[in-house]
Amino acid sequence: MKAQVNPSAMSELLQATRTGELVSLTAPVESPNGGVLIGYARGPDSLHCAEVSFEEFRSAASDLYARITAPRGFHGLKRIWEYLDERKWWTDQGRANHFNLHNIIDTRLLAYLLDPDSSSEANFGDYSIQEKLTVAQVAHRYLGYEYPYRVTDILKAPSAGLMAELLAIDAGLIFQLAEKLPSLMAPDLIRLYRHIELPHAGS
Repeated sequence: MKAQVNPSAMSELLQATRTGELVSLTAPVESPNGGVLIGYARGPDSLHCAEVSFEEFRSAASDLYARITAPRGFHGLKRIWEYLDERKWWTDQGRANHFNLHNIIDTRLLAYLLDPDSSSEANFGDYSIQEKLTVAQVAHRYLGYEYPYRVTDILKAPSAGLMAELLAIDAGLIFQLAEKLPSLMAPDLIRLYRHIELPHAGS
């Protein structure tokens, strides 16, 4: 997979999420240039990264991550909400009144349900991460995709261009996983995801 990174305005990103077709979004990331980077994909080969100001992001964050009225893929939506809450990056946190569970495809939660043992944690510097549930690990396991960069590559040279490329790649992988993982699940597991795990994550 090669990312076709085309930094775009927030209006283009919002338009993409309103087509009624599946769109995948990464978590928002602070850009070295200031502002916010968001990877998104409208297909496995339609990979983009929007770089927007904090003001633009704050005004649109609920539409991207809470008012979910069309199919949308994420990797760990609850963690994205927590991230936004901690940083006060959005102004409207009334997500329980807005999001439609049937439109959310959370690839991290799906991967966990397919293999609950994948939630084991590993130390990464001062942090603990569930390394088997990262986008790179889940994509390697279920798509056979070899991630082109290591975390150390980003830490050594955290340029906006490199971060934009990585977010675009992640968005494309999330899109593919959102299409593939549900097909690997038995009907009972899908029901567990829809009626118990996803509502719990959104509470």
